[in-house]
Amino acid sequence: MKKHSLYAIVLEVFIVSILIIGFLINFLVVSHKQDLIQSAIDEKIKMAETIRETIASPSWLYRMSILGDLGKGLIIGLSRFEGISFIRIIKANREIYQSTFEKEIGTKIDDPDIARAIQSGMPVVKDQVFNDENIKVLIYPGYENQTIWIGFSLRGVQVL
Repeated sequence: MKKHSLYAIVLEVFIVSILIIGFLINFLVVSHKQDLIQSAIDEKIKMAETIRETIASPSWLYRMSILGDLGKGLIIGLSRFEGISFIRIIKANREIYQSTFEKEIGTKIDDPDIARAIQSGMPVVKDQVFNDENIKVLIYPGYENQTIWIGFSLRGVQVL
């Protein structure tokens, strides 16, 4: 039987304890980061629901007929929230109806996730690069087969 010194045994227990604590801390940080990402996605889903309900209301349609730029003001106002890269409303024919970028309005987007969101009635979340930054894009089924796109940064979460 091999004898170990008390120093070696204490050192081994200390090293194993440090490794276990390091693993647990890493696990908790990764878990917390995933929770923060999911919270950011849930927040943008609520924003998309608000946009959908707003543009579907009869009073909104009435106001739009009187004040044509009202929809533009809604999109631009919401895009000022921290971390929002863009907001788009895309018609069923894939034409951009409203956008935070004026030059996009009237152009078409060919993305299979539009049909997937409309057909399933469920939001689609995907990764995308926008202005050399990795962002998340939420494609939310909207009113009359429109989709609402919200691009948002996870910069604050990625710092962790």
